[in-house]
Amino acid sequence: MDNEKALVKALNSSSIFADWAAQAIAEIPFEPKTQNLLEIAKALSIFKGISHALYEKRPDLKPDYLRDENRDPNRPVYSADNPMPLHLQKCLEITGAINMLQSFQAIGKNQTLIEIAEREIPRLQELLEKTYNEAQ
Repeated sequence: MDNEKALVKALNSSSIFADWAAQAIAEIPFEPKTQNLLEIAKALSIFKGISHALYEKRPDLKPDYLRDENRDPNRPVYSADNPMPLHLQKCLEITGAINMLQSFQAIGKNQTLIEIAEREIPRLQELLEKTYNEAQ
């Protein structure tokens, strides 16, 4: 297996392990829970960013759902030559955190995670709206 393929596999595995770590943090007395969960969400966002940069270099490693023929032609493509604006990067990180908390909420197995999600999702949604509006 070439190094790029190995990296894609490692990033995907890391995402799965980060998700498991977030679930474990929610189930044990490890404070500050919210901050730790947000840090994991940030790490997941970084893993995705690295993956997308790698896909730019090696399009053959791109999953089908990310291939150009399946992409919305009105959506911009960011790369090293055309980097994503900072405010969009921040919005992406916040959205990743919201999505992670919503998935914990939907699973509904852990009361601590549900409580954190109920408290943090509205706050993060406000932050997302503020970040987006400040960039306009």
